[in-house]
Amino acid sequence: FKWFCKPIISLYNNKAMNNILLVTLFILFAGCSQKQYFTPNKDSIVGEVEFDGKLESPISKSNKNGALLSDGTLIAKDGIYDINLKENYSFLNIIGDLILVGDYETNTLSILNKDGKELKSFTFEYMPISASLRDNVLAVVLSDNSFVLWDIDVNEKLFSSNNATSYAINSKVASPLFIDDAVVFPAFDGKVVVINLNNFQILHTIALGN
Repeated sequence: FKWFCKPIISLYNNKAMNNILLVTLFILFAGCSQKQYFTPNKDSIVGEVEFDGKLESPISKSNKNGALLSDGTLIAKDGIYDINLKENYSFLNIIGDLILVGDYETNTLSILNKDGKELKSFTFEYMPISASLRDNVLAVVLSDNSFVLWDIDVNEKLFSSNNATSYAINSKVASPLFIDDAVVFPAFDGKVVVINLNNFQILHTIALGN
């Protein structure tokens, strides 16, 4: 009896599987045939953008936050600014209406307005490579792979930390990131360090890799 029933059950199961497969393929192809693509209404398109593929001046320096042209023009995520930086200056970040730039001859970080006027400046032991600002707290990563938190109102160091030496730095370096009551520092040796802004203690050190 088992010898007789087994092939029948197997055949039945195969037919059931075939039916399921056919239904699945039907739904799949039916869904693909009804796929719709987004086509904007002409009335919803506002303004025009003209670009001939060329910049008025070549890019001299760039990072994740923007590019500085050789004629002093800054191209950032939120617009284009004519700040006329000297050759030894480099753009670091733009925070609201403030622009952070670094002077590689004097290891100075300057805060400018969007007209290029210097509002404040701070000198460090090593070159500022990346920086961010929230309220009165300036977070800076220096070229020796150290971190600094600086109070720009009273011109005073709040926190500093040294890390392993890194011998190569490229333009892909990220800026410090403020999150709630903490600041996240990216290190050049592949680590991420989280600092508590309430007591300026290290909360976490995460190794991501080079």
